[in-house]
Amino acid sequence: MKKEVKEEMKSGGYNSNVEYLRDQLKLLEIALDKDKDRREEMQRSMEKKKRLAKRTFEFDSFIKEYSLDEVEESMVLLLLKYDLDPEEEPIGKDVIATVCKLMNLEPLEVRKYLYENGKLLSNGIVLVEEEGSTVLSSVYSLNEWVIRRILGQEMNYSQIDWNEATEWEKSDKKDVFCAIDPKVSLNDVVLTKELQEKIEEALAQIKYHHRIFESWGAKEKFNKSLTFLFYGPPGTGKTFTAEAIAKELGKKLYMIDYPRLMSMWLGNTEKNIEKCFKEAKDAILFFDEADALVRDRNYMSLSGLYESVNVLLSQLDRFEGIVIFATNQASMLDKALDRRLNLKVYFDLPGEKERELLWKKYIPKNLPADVDIKTLAREFNMSGAQIKNAVMGAMRKGASKNFVSMSDFVRASEEELRNLNSTIKNGSHYL
Repeated sequence: MKKEVKEEMKSGGYNSNVEYLRDQLKLLEIALDKDKDRREEMQRSMEKKKRLAKRTFEFDSFIKEYSLDEVEESMVLLLLKYDLDPEEEPIGKDVIATVCKLMNLEPLEVRKYLYENGKLLSNGIVLVEEEGSTVLSSVYSLNEWVIRRILGQEMNYSQIDWNEATEWEKSDKKDVFCAIDPKVSLNDVVLTKELQEKIEEALAQIKYHHRIFESWGAKEKFNKSLTFLFYGPPGTGKTFTAEAIAKELGKKLYMIDYPRLMSMWLGNTEKNIEKCFKEAKDAILFFDEADALVRDRNYMSLSGLYESVNVLLSQLDRFEGIVIFATNQASMLDKALDRRLNLKVYFDLPGEKERELLWKKYIPKNLPADVDIKTLAREFNMSGAQIKNAVMGAMRKGASKNFVSMSDFVRASEEELRNLNSTIKNGSHYL
């Protein structure tokens, strides 16, 4: 018997949800190792500790509440494991392959669990961080409110620190948004000409709102709200542009804090939504990753989330301020949001000209380097966020020799694209 399992057997009952989840993750790793004896010992240890604790743990309650089966439960734990390790990326084909290995299933039996109408996605338990051509090439994550729920806490963090997670966050100010004083201007944002024109169009409607709706009488025929949708691939500047618009207008940007907005038991979420709109009259209200909240109600089975969308749409109808929604997955937004939008702005991957500007923007002026920016812009079709990551990756490679070569930039760029390219190339193995 392994040493850690023996130690588990000697210990008393679980003292917290964190301890219980830690053991759930250990059990997952043991199961993946196909160590049957060790797995059985660990399971007996966990059952004993649960009996000694004489309580129900949030993870078990969560699984029961959503009627998740063994495959779905395994996916939740697996995505939690990915969340704890920023070096790993939860690509669909890898998630499916791991669950297949864990439960001796065929890929075709498992991939359906990552469809939009499956329990995990339709209930907002799992999010699609980056949408690929199929479920195999998409990148998934566990929704923040799920992590918070199964820990039994109301904490705001993106990567769990097990030591900090045992403490409740104490704060007298329970805002459901983060108020940002914008630092970047529109001159700092690299946009295509078409996208610049769309942003100028949005600004014109905001700046000349009174002229359009009052002097010209448009309020008699059109929705008076100032609601915009920024959509497109991740890393293309949607959040950056929202901040720049706020600076242009001399307003604060209120970025919604989803873990605080979505009450642990969903009972107070509607009140939190109302609070956002009430306090954001003189600011710009920004819903990043809007699909986490404004999900199409046709695919919802949870009444609490359904009602939250109803309340948000109702608030939009009455709100006279500025609201910006941003998403990588516009197709998953509730269709009723469409008629409440004044303008939809698509953020595409930058073209070669824009990529060249982005490389120039992110490469430090004092960097001792041999770099051909035109070649990098031509050869690597990357988003602004990927270019930024590639620059940092190249600097890490060159730091020890106090010089960054062109090969360092090429290797860093190739690494940035490798996971996606590998997924598309090899995905047919799991079809």
